[in-house]
Order: sequence, then C-alpha cells, then structure tokens
Amino acid sequence: PVGATWSVTCASPSDHQFTGAVSVAAVEPPNDPTPGNNGPVAATPGVTAVTATTDVKASGVTVTAPLAGTAGTSFNVTVAGSVHNNGPVDPASADVTISIVVPADCVLSPAAPSIMTQNVSLVVSTALPVSQTWGVTCSNTGLHGISGTVEAAVDQLHVSDSNTGNNSAGNQASVDVQPVPP
Repeated sequence: PVGATWSVTCASPSDHQFTGAVSVAAVEPPNDPTPGNNGPVAATPGVTAVTATTDVKASGVTVTAPLAGTAGTSFNVTVAGSVHNNGPVDPASADVTISIVVPADCVLSPAAPSIMTQNVSLVVSTALPVSQTWGVTCSNTGLHGISGTVEAAVDQLHVSDSNTGNNSAGNQASVDVQPVPP
C-alpha cells in the first residue's frame, strides 16, 4: 500500500471536492514490460464540508411612537435597530427579523404581518441599520405598551453563529390613547 497525507487550508466555507491519484514507474532496469498499467489509478473523489463560525448580533433597538393617540385612529410605530457581523466570515449572510407586539385591543393597519424578515449581507465591523414602520389602531383608551424586537440569524451554508446570545434585542414604547374628541 502507498499513500500520502496533505494539509489543506480553504479560504471559504463550502463543500469542497478533493481527488487524488496514484501512478508508478520503473526507474531502474529491468524495464517495465507493460508500462501502460502504471497509472494513474483513478481515485474516488471525496467531498469535505469546510465550515466556519462568525458572530452576528442585533443592538440599539428603539420603538418610536407618538406620546398620545386617538382611539380608532391609526398612528405610526417604527421599530429600528442595527445588525452587525463581528466576524471573522466576511461578508456573512443573515436573516434579519423585525417584529412588533401590540396590546389585544390594537390592530396593525392596514392589516400587516407583525413580523418582517429580510436577507442581508453583513460586512465585518459595519453596522447595518434596519427598521420597519407599522400603522397601529387601538380601540380602547389608556396607556398602551408596544414592544419591538430585531433579531439576526446566520443564513449561510456551512457557517454557524459562535454567540447566539447576542442575536436579539428589543425595546418598548408607551402610547396614551385618548378618547375621540367630541
């Protein structure tokens, strides 16, 4: 049996295919009577998954709403924040989810999903601002707490997140919903 071992460094995470071959040749007499069978011998290709880790995070979330609103009338609420890639994968593909939670007597208007997701490319050490604005209509009067969250999750083949504890950040705001003026 013959063989060799190589150390290979890959620059990017992916499925990498490797193929080796073996051939022999006579170097001293007697001469090889059938040199056609000296190789190379076909080898079965092997696939190796090359993986990497990076650290994406969400931070600086704000929920911007008016201090007061009117019952039955729509007002805008914006959830904003930033997402980062702390590296080392550069850039890293991530799904960013922005969500809002409103009290039971409030609806998003026009009817819209309370969760919005987008795929982004995050360059190392560069904050990417993200935001989403919803119209909110509350039917009851009183102080209404509205919460918002920004979450980032690695979405790249063979790349995992080394620190999932910093992937989500949230905040809240309060709106004093007043009765409809007479």
